Amino acid sequence: MFDEQVQFIQPETLIPAVKAANYSAMKQTVTKGLAEIRRQFEAGELNEDERGDYVNYITVLLRYSVMGELFEAIGCEPDDSYAARQAMAADYRAWKEKAPMDGAWLVDADGSPVSDMKQKLRIFKTLDALLLSIEDFDDVSPVPAPRWHRKTYGDCELVSILGAEITDDGGFAAEQSPAGKSFTLRDADGAVYHLNNVRRSHVPGGLSTDGARHFAATGWIEGYTPEGEIEIEFEEQDGGFVFSYIVDADEDADAAAMASPIWQAYYEWADARAAERRERLKALY
Repeated sequence: MFDEQVQFIQPETLIPAVKAANYSAMKQTVTKGLAEIRRQFEAGELNEDERGDYVNYITVLLRYSVMGELFEAIGCEPDDSYAARQAMAADYRAWKEKAPMDGAWLVDADGSPVSDMKQKLRIFKTLDALLLSIEDFDDVSPVPAPRWHRKTYGDCELVSILGAEITDDGGFAAEQSPAGKSFTLRDADGAVYHLNNVRRSHVPGGLSTDGARHFAATGWIEGYTPEGEIEIEFEEQDGGFVFSYIVDADEDADAAAMASPIWQAYYEWADARAAERRERLKALY
């Protein structure tokens, strides 16, 4: 659906304006796009749900794709930690009130802190010109969130769990011959990995094979999958793990996670954020 939004934001006009810091041109382009959505709605060419979807998707494109062009151009971006995003919001409010900005939230491509005040100002001015809100940058959860990445391939969805900090590997790393054995792993978020009948795998699911040991097992993952036997591929590399499994694309992969107390606080935060966002976007209708 994102391809349909391009007609409203005119990237051939908007992106050069962002890179040139032409704030009036940015605002004019976005305002014109939103006005066209309003015109189509009032003409009966869009229903209420379609209007809301178009406005929502346009703001997503502006927040991530267009602002991403800015970050690439200036060589820095907001850090993706919760504390940094809070500091960014505090600096934005300070800027609006003409107060000092002293938050640490900008980093370069290597993750090193950037304290250039001109870059902060440029980000905030661009944000305003695109009719975005500082709340559009509150997309970092203050509580643990599921660490999965999901991608659909035809009738299947590949789910990979990346970045989980395994605090107890159930003795797996010390086991020289894990084939045919069962292990229970636990991570820092509270997810529990039940891996039965472990065996060597020659189908790593597209994961890097450099220096890694790949395995397959049957089992389930508390916090991610329903309890029951599914096929789980996993790799061990540099003391860390990556897990992957496949589900039918028409299954609700979120169902087990939403039912798990492990992620309860995250889903409550996400629901509240979505509700606030819907109310906020009404000002752009």
